[in-house]
Amino acid sequence: MRARDKLVLFISLLGVILSFHLWIQKQRGFDRGCWGLSSMPGIAGGCNEEALQQYSTLLGFSTIIWSFAFFFTMAATCFVALTQGGLAAVWAKAMRLLLLSTAIPYCGFLVYFQFHVADALCPLCLSLSGLIFVTGGIYLYGIVFHRRCTSINQPTLADVGAANGIIVGTLLCGVAFFLFSGQFNLSTPALRPTQPRAVTQITFLEAEWTEGTSFSGSSVQGPTMIAFFDPNCPHCGKTFDDVSRLAKKFAGRVNVHVVPRILWAYSILQVQAIEIARVEGKYQEMWQLQFDLSRKGGMDEDFVVGLFAQMGLNLPDIKNRLKKVKPDVLKKRQLARDAGIYTTPVIFINGSAIPGTDRHFEALSLLLERTLTLGQKPLVERTLN
Repeated sequence: MRARDKLVLFISLLGVILSFHLWIQKQRGFDRGCWGLSSMPGIAGGCNEEALQQYSTLLGFSTIIWSFAFFFTMAATCFVALTQGGLAAVWAKAMRLLLLSTAIPYCGFLVYFQFHVADALCPLCLSLSGLIFVTGGIYLYGIVFHRRCTSINQPTLADVGAANGIIVGTLLCGVAFFLFSGQFNLSTPALRPTQPRAVTQITFLEAEWTEGTSFSGSSVQGPTMIAFFDPNCPHCGKTFDDVSRLAKKFAGRVNVHVVPRILWAYSILQVQAIEIARVEGKYQEMWQLQFDLSRKGGMDEDFVVGLFAQMGLNLPDIKNRLKKVKPDVLKKRQLARDAGIYTTPVIFINGSAIPGTDRHFEALSLLLERTLTLGQKPLVERTLN
């Protein structure tokens, strides 16, 4: 019993440390990755992923605060159980079981949401959820294999309470799954991302994607800026406006390209429309129209077809054309994953990732001017080329 409390105390203290570390990285905007250890600045991730923002709070408080409070309370109750006896130890155990019975189903939902709905992963969040699941497993193991029994070999009241807590938690997790499954249109689940890794190569984008994606006209002998957007990303709309202004300001001096990076399954159809608009010479117009008319949960097929009419493109058999371009759209989505791009907006200048704090018009203007002055030399000491 004491060994189990010591183990849970250790896990809880580790959770407190990870929660505090997550808070620090959140304040820094995950400018060096989720763990804060990446040597490449500007590769945003973690809870800053746009796809994860919808469930970054619970009852008005950040999930980071809830995580810290959970592990701190678990550690405190374990300390009480180890140093106190009698009624205090009983109440401490009851508190831990109550916490686990609510935390396990909620973490189960968050893990499911990240893998199957948001199509975006926060390694720190998943690690914290893993610690909670391990803690629940420790108590479940104690109930099944090391029950404290009475003289007639019956489980104690505490064991019954623990078992009921885990059962209730599992049922709540199932209820959460069915309640939220309809909300996110899971009939078309997002493709599961590959194993996250640092961006090591970005030059292949020149050949694969930049054709027809220019916002600055014909190609010039100057710096190249590539911006990755999802048409349903709320922050991408503002950055898109800045990139459009930059394309006009540096016309004839800088190559400016906008490339789709699909975050959600419901964005696939809209990117298919963007691809057709690229072929028809209305690439920038389609991006602008989709941001102007953005809808929560994405656009349905009829709405997307209507966008072409609004741009004056009366294309025959448009629905079949949308289907035909889908394989190419999914292929390019996978290329972005393989390049290590897991969020939007993301901007590169000459292969160097731009930190989130500098992804606005004024900062990007200064960076481009500096790059032009330096003769296309790297913006940072370590580049992706």
